Amino acid sequence: MSEKARLSKEEWISKILRPLEFVSRNNFANLSKTKGLEKTLLFLINQAPEEVSSLRKRLLELCTGLDSSSFKEKIEKTKENIANGISDKIKPEIDKAINDAINKNKGE
Repeated sequence: MSEKARLSKEEWISKILRPLEFVSRNNFANLSKTKGLEKTLLFLINQAPEEVSSLRKRLLELCTGLDSSSFKEKIEKTKENIANGISDKIKPEIDKAINDAINKNKGE
């Protein structure tokens, strides 16, 4: 991807959170039905803008092997991606939005 075509930090956050939020809905009910989550996340991680490039290694560690992990491991890796890998280190203000989305989805 050329530098011109790189996503902004905000665009990238939105794109990488979308599949993570989807699989976490309804207490991770969508996780067992989702195929190719690892491939999707790896693709998006490689699109990370330069300002978050320091996270790439940690996010790759969390996502590599995700599809072959047990259901419980997938949940833990997804939670860690959302809570630690992305929100705490990239944009703290989305932490509240993520928690609100997870809490809302628990009630559905």
